[in-house]
Formats: sequence, structure tokens, C-alpha cells
Amino acid sequence: MSDIKTCKCCNKTKKVSEFTKDSSTFDGIRTKCKACQRKVYSNYSERNKKAIANRVQERRYLAKYGYTKEQLQQMIESGKYKICYSCNMILTLDYFRTTGEGIKFTEKCKTCR
Repeated sequence: MSDIKTCKCCNKTKKVSEFTKDSSTFDGIRTKCKACQRKVYSNYSERNKKAIANRVQERRYLAKYGYTKEQLQQMIESGKYKICYSCNMILTLDYFRTTGEGIKFTEKCKTCR
């Protein structure tokens, strides 16, 4: 394998060390150099800030609660579940004490209180 390769984006001949690996290509090296690929990634990030932020938020909800944001909203809106602000667990309403003011429930579950 040669030590130089031409970038398909900027058409400059560069050392192989200036390219990243890619097992799906014939020679195992990406067709764009690291600098050009970085530009592509930053342009994508600039154009899609909201979509990226939404995906990050969805992953955080999934990691924290085990449910997507939409699933969590449906569960809470159903009136059968509530999130404990201390332990961040999603529990049924029988795990929470009533405040005595109508049908309101405490912020923390019985275990955390």
C-alpha cells in the first residue's frame, strides 16, 4: 500500500496518515482527508442544530427514564404515573402522598420522603 493518497474533496495529494480508516472501502481508507471530513461534519452540525439537539434530548430521556419523551408525556398525561423529583423514577400514583389539597400529590415518592 502506498503512503500517499489524493483527497476526492480538495484534490490534494496527502499522506495516508491524514486520512481516517474505513473498512468499507477497497484500500481501507476514507476518500476524504481528515480536514475535509471535519468541514463536512461542521457544516452538517450548523445546518441541523435543532435535529441534533432533539436526538440528544431523546437519548437522555431514554437513558434516564427508559422511555422516549413522547412515551413519558403520554404516561404522565394519563394521570396514572408521576416522576419523583428526588430519585427520578417513574412510579404509579400510589407511591406518592396526597398533599391534602384536593387531588395534588407530593413532589417526592414515599421512599424518598
